[in-house]
Amino acid sequence: MSYLRQFDKEGNELKSIDTSAAGFEGTVESIEMDSKGNVYMSGWEDGIKVLDPDGNVKAEIPAEDRRDSSLSKIGPDKIGVTSYSEDYTNRTLNIIDPETGSFGEKIELPSNAYTVFQGFGDYDYCYYYNGKIYGHKNGAEEEKVLDWFDYDINSENVMKYTFLDNGNIIAYSSEWDESSQESVDSIILMNSVDAADVVQKEEIVLASLYGDYQVKDLALKFNRTSDKYRIVMKDYSEFNKDGDYSLGLTKLNTEIISGQVPDILVTSELPMQMYAAKGLLVDLWDYIDKDSEISRSDLMEHIFDVMSTDGKLYQVASNFGIISAKANKDIWGEETASIHNLTEKAKDLPEETKLFNEYMTRDEIVNFVIYMNMGELVDWNTGECHFDSPEFVEMLEFAKSFPEEVDWDNYEYKDENNLLLTGKQLLTLASVYDTSDFIQSEAAMGGKTVYVGTPGLSKGITGIYPGTGLAITTSCKNKDAAWEFVRTLLTEDYQKNNTWSLPTNKNVFDDKIKEAMTEEIDADGNRVAKSFYYDGSDNEIAVYAMTQEQVDKLMDLINSVDSVIEFDNSMQDIISDELNGFFNGEISAEETAKHIQSRVNLYVSEQK
Repeated sequence: MSYLRQFDKEGNELKSIDTSAAGFEGTVESIEMDSKGNVYMSGWEDGIKVLDPDGNVKAEIPAEDRRDSSLSKIGPDKIGVTSYSEDYTNRTLNIIDPETGSFGEKIELPSNAYTVFQGFGDYDYCYYYNGKIYGHKNGAEEEKVLDWFDYDINSENVMKYTFLDNGNIIAYSSEWDESSQESVDSIILMNSVDAADVVQKEEIVLASLYGDYQVKDLALKFNRTSDKYRIVMKDYSEFNKDGDYSLGLTKLNTEIISGQVPDILVTSELPMQMYAAKGLLVDLWDYIDKDSEISRSDLMEHIFDVMSTDGKLYQVASNFGIISAKANKDIWGEETASIHNLTEKAKDLPEETKLFNEYMTRDEIVNFVIYMNMGELVDWNTGECHFDSPEFVEMLEFAKSFPEEVDWDNYEYKDENNLLLTGKQLLTLASVYDTSDFIQSEAAMGGKTVYVGTPGLSKGITGIYPGTGLAITTSCKNKDAAWEFVRTLLTEDYQKNNTWSLPTNKNVFDDKIKEAMTEEIDADGNRVAKSFYYDGSDNEIAVYAMTQEQVDKLMDLINSVDSVIEFDNSMQDIISDELNGFFNGEISAEETAKHIQSRVNLYVSEQK
């Protein structure tokens, strides 16, 4: 049973309303009250119901598609819900009329206004986005009112907040303490003070595309402990707009060209090879070699060697995942998954056997090959490109054999491990982000898994995707202070508490392996499964502790890593544009390759 209860300020109950009596069968997900005492309740299943002050249903609006279930209050009597356009690119706040049970005023929302709430002062409403609060005034551009980070508060921990009439802010924060495994709750009161009364510190600007929450937390801790330096986070995703999520990166690159280079970069989804070729990045091996507590031997050195360019390490990461393709060793054998090998195997496939899964399209193949083979296709140091090579031409012909799009109407889920075991599919893309991923795959495949790499121009490619990564720019004026911040990612203390995937600190990695190999025995002397895998027939497969043979196999996979996955959306757009004519049969693979070579060559030379 569920009740809506009202109390006075002494804690005495004034009223209790049974929500089921109001017709709510599902969960009440959002509640608001207007100045007249009307109560608005909303949920996915039951829609919106308005109750009068006595708890009687006054009006109701049924649930519908493309509408949020959360109520937003932007004034004493302005309560509404957000609805989405057909293509989900535009949002409108629809104000509820409690007298008619219909929507009245409709307010067009800014592209980033996902969480809307009551304004204060001159703002008709405010909204929260990516750790910041913005105020909206009619007829004017929205303004940034507050960035929680500026006040050493992690926005991820802020559960509730209210702007008071005098401009002060009261907030409730709940922060998880990894060391004590307990939640630390706080009430925060923020008062306006004169800027002259604030202790000034030297700023270190940290730029990211999507405001990594772990980096944010790390920066907050740095700011609280440093009496001389302060990390200032600049999240370029705030420049993105619905329909164009490349604007943030464009803004960052434009500022870099104009000389406004950040001090530290969060490397995720940034063109790091391009930045390195421009001479924008510091070689972090120099700092590791001089560090009194961290050395190369403390790290998963092969991973960092792969992340290096010509012996120089331009980014460090606290964790990594592996991207490859797997096959049934009994059917595939040991050979690599080069485009040529795949093309030859495709010629002799039985009719009932597929090369990849049903949702692998020609665009997916091309995109995967490009970002996995970027090191072979583009040399940012010399500016040379190799899109007109025979291997790339063969890849285009290979990709054309795949469907243009997935036939979702007739799609039926099938367990890919079963397909590999029965020979109905030769390959599937595989990711290994943790020991649990690996041993689950081994259990599902009965130990027959062989990792052959994703389709590559000359060989199968096994790549890594760095998790939380940081780089220091050559423009940074306080490089030693920046390193004090960046190095934290590599420490045992940090990775033990903040790394959910494969760690880059060797001791932490070894501890993960030891934990995965530790077998638990129940009171009856039976082995206890660490997890279970369910195949397409809902058969339960127990996953037990990792064996030494599996550890050796995982280490072989890690040591086979030969590339870092890197995205370049501008380059992808160029290639996609040129592929349309080829896939439509208007131009040959050779001509398409030449056009791509010409345009990408121009793009690379412009960036250098």
